[in-house]
Amino acid sequence: MVLGYLLQVQDLNQFIALIRRWRNPPDHQGPLFSPSSLITAVQLQLETWQLSDVAANQSVLKINLAREALAELFLCARQYVQALDLLLQLGQQEVWQLITEHGLFGSIQDKVLMLMRFDAGKATDLLVQHTEDVPVSLVVQQLQPEPAMLHEYLHQLFLFDESKGTAFHDLQVSLYAQFDRPSLAHLLDSSNSYKLETALQTCEEQGLYPEQVRILEKMGKWKQALGLLMNGQMNDIDAAIALVQRQDERSVDGGEVCMDLWKELFELCSKSSESIGRVLDHLSDSSLSADPIEMIKSIPKGAVIPNATTKLHQIVMAHKQNGSLQERFVRLLESDAGKLSHAHHNSHKRAVRVFRRAPCGSVSYTHLRAHETPEHLVCRLLLEKKKNN
Repeated sequence: MVLGYLLQVQDLNQFIALIRRWRNPPDHQGPLFSPSSLITAVQLQLETWQLSDVAANQSVLKINLAREALAELFLCARQYVQALDLLLQLGQQEVWQLITEHGLFGSIQDKVLMLMRFDAGKATDLLVQHTEDVPVSLVVQQLQPEPAMLHEYLHQLFLFDESKGTAFHDLQVSLYAQFDRPSLAHLLDSSNSYKLETALQTCEEQGLYPEQVRILEKMGKWKQALGLLMNGQMNDIDAAIALVQRQDERSVDGGEVCMDLWKELFELCSKSSESIGRVLDHLSDSSLSADPIEMIKSIPKGAVIPNATTKLHQIVMAHKQNGSLQERFVRLLESDAGKLSHAHHNSHKRAVRVFRRAPCGSVSYTHLRAHETPEHLVCRLLLEKKKNN
């Protein structure tokens, strides 16, 4: 036999070429040789070479050629699982076609790591699309030594079907925090299959502040989330306002919780006039649960707020349909007007220092009235009475 002779003289390249040519010859059903007898012969030769003391490079080359020949023979004999093992060892791209064409998914359940190391992209696509044949738990277990590969697999699985890997969303939070922070936000928002406390701890350890805010909001710890948004690391007034607005919109009846959140936000803004102004801009929305009066009254004395008059006017106009609120606005304005009038009156009653040789300027009647004593008042009234008579 020609093939037997080629194997005997160790011309494996020609041996493999003839196997491929004679495996499916035209006008002939089946191969022109008996695969089973050749399989036994190649296996014996392979074992001999593996045990021999031939130089390393030469030995490896011969062994790989023998494996390639053996894989071709297994394909001829339709022993696809054995052929798969050899082709995978050799790193042949035929592996992927062989698996899909012959449905060898059950045979790769224990070869996940080998497939990923061979071609991570193709292996991931294959595993993601055949979770019924290769369970997610098996893949995760075998990819533990390679966190980056494990992350890529779970990420693609999440994109393919978010419900497939819910049992591993806790693990996925830590993997996203390590390898793919931009994708972490979507997982935190869309999944309910991870432990909030564990995820929060992971984000705290990694210093991921926006992600901590998302988790705290999901936990219902809105004040803590507000504090994080307004601290020195973030100092994001727009995000803080958006958070309070979201809770206000979700609330069925507004309620004390949302009013407290607005109050908390205003207190956190008290050291920044600009931040106070940004909050005032949103108080013109009459649908919110915020109490504009209480918040305006809590503005620190001496705060210089840009365009304060315009902002307050917009708030008043926005709430003009609210009768009780209008009343409180009027009372607030009257109270402030009285205080300002009293302060103005007191300022005019103060003594004015005049130097001895300096000419005394003209003094208005109003100024004199502001400084008159009870005795002066009596005298003025008597003089006016006498003049009228």
